[in-house]
Amino acid sequence: RLLTVLIFIALSVQQANAGIVAEIGVQEHLSQWLNSRYVALQSGATQLSGGVDTLYLPGLAWIVPEEVLAQESTRRLLLEQIKSSEIAPGVTRADVSALARFVSSLQATGRVVVEKTDPRWLEVNPQYDPMLKKGQRILVPSRPTSVTVVKGDGSTCQVVHSVTLYARDYARICDSAASPQLAWVVQPDGLIQRVGVASWNENEQNPPAPGAWVVVSDSRIPWPVTIMEQLARLLATQGVAADEFTGHIISAPQERGWAEASHPPRDNVVTASDWGTIGLIQTPTARMESAGHAALTMSRTVPYTQMTGSMQLMDWLEMGVRWTSISNRLYGPVNFSGNQSYKDKSIDFKLRLLGETAVLPELAVGLRDIGGTGLFAGEYLVSSKRTGDFDWSLGLGWGYMGARGDMANPLSVISQKFAVRPNTNVGVAGAVNATSMFKGRTSLFGGLQYQTPWNPVLLKLEYDGNNYQHEPLNNPQKQNSPFNFGVVYRWNPGVDLAVNWERGTTLGAALTLHGDLSKFFMPKINDPESEAVSLDYPIEEPDWNQVMALLEEKTSWRVLQIRRAGSEVIVRFQNADAHNWNGYMDRIASVLHKYVPGKNILLFRIQSEQHGMAMHEFQIDRHAWVEAKTGFIPTHQRKNSIVERPEMDGFEYPQSETLIDRSPEIFSGNTGMYLDHSFGGPEGFLYRLGLATRGNAYFRPDFWWTGTLQYSLTDNYNKF
Repeated sequence: RLLTVLIFIALSVQQANAGIVAEIGVQEHLSQWLNSRYVALQSGATQLSGGVDTLYLPGLAWIVPEEVLAQESTRRLLLEQIKSSEIAPGVTRADVSALARFVSSLQATGRVVVEKTDPRWLEVNPQYDPMLKKGQRILVPSRPTSVTVVKGDGSTCQVVHSVTLYARDYARICDSAASPQLAWVVQPDGLIQRVGVASWNENEQNPPAPGAWVVVSDSRIPWPVTIMEQLARLLATQGVAADEFTGHIISAPQERGWAEASHPPRDNVVTASDWGTIGLIQTPTARMESAGHAALTMSRTVPYTQMTGSMQLMDWLEMGVRWTSISNRLYGPVNFSGNQSYKDKSIDFKLRLLGETAVLPELAVGLRDIGGTGLFAGEYLVSSKRTGDFDWSLGLGWGYMGARGDMANPLSVISQKFAVRPNTNVGVAGAVNATSMFKGRTSLFGGLQYQTPWNPVLLKLEYDGNNYQHEPLNNPQKQNSPFNFGVVYRWNPGVDLAVNWERGTTLGAALTLHGDLSKFFMPKINDPESEAVSLDYPIEEPDWNQVMALLEEKTSWRVLQIRRAGSEVIVRFQNADAHNWNGYMDRIASVLHKYVPGKNILLFRIQSEQHGMAMHEFQIDRHAWVEAKTGFIPTHQRKNSIVERPEMDGFEYPQSETLIDRSPEIFSGNTGMYLDHSFGGPEGFLYRLGLATRGNAYFRPDFWWTGTLQYSLTDNYNKF
């Protein structure tokens, strides 16, 4: 087999760039192929090239003939879009023709991107380990030494690879007069990363590896982003960009200026203000986190202690809910709430109006403390613009945020009703202060944030629009300066510590815990493990009572029936309920696949009844499910292995074989701890901790009795 492969390499016209091209003759996983053949093939290729050829495993290409048709269709669609005059009217016909010629020169290869090419990693992550089949090919190229830049007119430029250079640097070397804003880095393994390459949108990114493509979007050739993204995806199917692709490779400049300019790109870090929403210290900015980001901020600036929970509900909408304690004011009469300090609750919203561009700033409008007593009610319009390590903001505040009142309200040109702000101390919890919004005199606020060379540290400077002489509850605060200074230390990716000097008189501090909830998960430590999934199908008939017991162990649901009807096995559960249905279906399928004999059983049907009523049904395609669990499948060959039907057509199968048939459960229940609590009222924190038992007794499947028994272990109700 090795000799055959070597002969194929010798005859291949791509030998110089390909390194190794191996035909797959026997079905096996990629990890097995790498473990058993890669070392021998590497040795053979080295001998064939005179001992100087080095194989480049990151550029491994899995060639699947069935993918060629889909890729060719995608390529033709891209060509049609490029040639359409409506897609990019600002692009000259010469540039359109040039890019079209470049795309036409690319061929549909059938390459499927592999998550990783480390055989050990693939073995422990079988869902990413491709199943190689006869007729497919594995191509392992020689190690290139350059990075190829592709411009909007289809012209290319190759630069000698350097570990210190990033996409912006390669683009600048190829065209020093260009002003690119975006680039797409297509790594040798086919993975694509969209990166910002201008001072206003620079973000953390990986440097291009040898053989990478860098697709550059330049304002001089204003292609839509979708065109450049599709071009990057097409290049990902081409494999590594081989040396001499352009006929000439440029060396990176060695002068001192290049070394200094090539520091790693960084994200524009956004942090919370004292108010718990994104901002500087006391003032907001127009910045937003990604949707799903949440934070809990605790801050102390005398006399205010604040705890705020904030949430990025949408990419363009931020919300904050705040609890404030005013230490030098009492909650109420001493005989009612003792010496407890005054408490206030409030809610904030911030809405993005415009996203930042190369020319325009990001723009947002916000409402602070919009309901209830409105002690800190205010509105604002704010803009933010980034220049490298500096992020600038400038805004206009109304109400509490513009309490300095050194500017007339610009909205008064519309109506004089905006000139005067009504009293915001409405004193009615739950009411919205709509009548006072954007009314009264205003003040400018703004500042800057500087990201220091030490990544965890940020410096902040702001001009505050509040002079603190009109604080709520007749509580003015001394202010020697309208400028506030702050330092933020990002202790780890989810914890920020801040120290601020505010009003020229007061030291403040804040702690923020934050993270992206879309990336969080709850470990299911109590969930049973699925059975190991194998490509082998059992032959012998199992002990169906053992199968039933294992299904109940994996799900905690009662099995009522197991039937076999033709090519289907039907399992019916009593009162099955779950939040993560797919997890349950995977565990059920793993048990059934392990024990149900015969490849002729093609479908597992998982049914449930609730209190005697037939509910939904999950249908599991056995072969598709096994393929998905035991190997990576190309996109165009993937099947939906688990399908949910909202209703089922009953349980009667006249020609079926009943394997298990049981009566419904009569008693069910559970026991656990419970905690009742109340927080934020004049009584402070109230709690009760105890044990609870909940049970059900079924007289018939559709007629049952439910009861709960609680026993209190401890509480503090006696204090009030």
